[in-house]
Amino acid sequence: MSKLTELKIKNLSEPGRYSDGNGLFFRIKGSKSRNWLYRFTINGNMREIGLGTYPSIPLKKARELANECRVDVANDIDPIEKRNEAKKKKCKLEAMTFEMAAFERHKIKQQEWSNGKHQQQWINTLKTYVFPYIGNKPLFKIEPSDIEKCLSPIWLEKKETAGRVRQRIEDVLDWAKVMGFRDGENPARLKGNLEHLLPKQKKIVKHQPALSYKELPVFWTCLQEIESNSADALRFLILTASRSNEVTGALWDEIDWQNSVWSIPAERMKMKRSHRIPLSQTSLDILLKRRALTNSPFIFEGQKLGKPMSNMTMNNLIKRKFPLLGIVPHGFRSSFRDWAENQSFSHRAIEYCLAHSVKDKTEAA
Repeated sequence: MSKLTELKIKNLSEPGRYSDGNGLFFRIKGSKSRNWLYRFTINGNMREIGLGTYPSIPLKKARELANECRVDVANDIDPIEKRNEAKKKKCKLEAMTFEMAAFERHKIKQQEWSNGKHQQQWINTLKTYVFPYIGNKPLFKIEPSDIEKCLSPIWLEKKETAGRVRQRIEDVLDWAKVMGFRDGENPARLKGNLEHLLPKQKKIVKHQPALSYKELPVFWTCLQEIESNSADALRFLILTASRSNEVTGALWDEIDWQNSVWSIPAERMKMKRSHRIPLSQTSLDILLKRRALTNSPFIFEGQKLGKPMSNMTMNNLIKRKFPLLGIVPHGFRSSFRDWAENQSFSHRAIEYCLAHSVKDKTEAA
């Protein structure tokens, strides 16, 4: 029997099966139904799989599809089971939306935070800025243009919020890829991706309200008149040019009394590098005072026994005792920098004292 041609197919009208050879058949059923079938044998069983309707699937395409099936059969893969698995996978992919994935990811992220406020902020920003646009969209269909729609309304007006939202979208989509819900590049990636769809943000450097180092001696005199744990902590912070969380989390085990050095481990530092601070005699006097007043592992114990002081305690002290200054504890690092620069200390030495990362590669080395 000769193979089929497009002309033969167009002239066929009688219901029946017409072979093209090698298991491919053209079937006419009723007055309008015309479709392709591929017959094959696998594991001793003869089976048939539909390859689509005619003329949507022309003869050339039907032969290509039949050939793909032959390759599968040669590799002991049942084309019907393969198709069914593909349908199941598609249904699974279409069922998992961005909103569903975000809540699944949030369950995992919650374990990282001890602060309930942070837990809610993470998911609430997605509810507010993302779900209205792509909440119901299947993960595998999300494109960079979808992310651009979410971020455009806040990209220039709320820069910090927009940055966090983008990072959280990227995190959810990374999770989705690992879980098999999508493939390819992350559409929320900024570099080489969203940076071409969104306008460039102007970077605004916000400096913490600080006290001039020239005014510091007067402030110090007033601070010495206050007898409290928080005042001691603030004095220690000023003397060591440290961050609030480094001071409030300080442990007695970190103090080297013999060498008068405070060694902060990497996990407690912003740059994730260990940091050593030489302690002045005044700093040591503060420590000796606290040592006599507490048995806690924390140098500056909080209101709850065995717990560190809250990061807001020193800030609240300043607001309460020095309301007109409008400064914050972190600002004393700026006071230190201004003083150190005025004293002509090297940039490298100042950056080291502040536990900053030196951007210049040669200087960093």
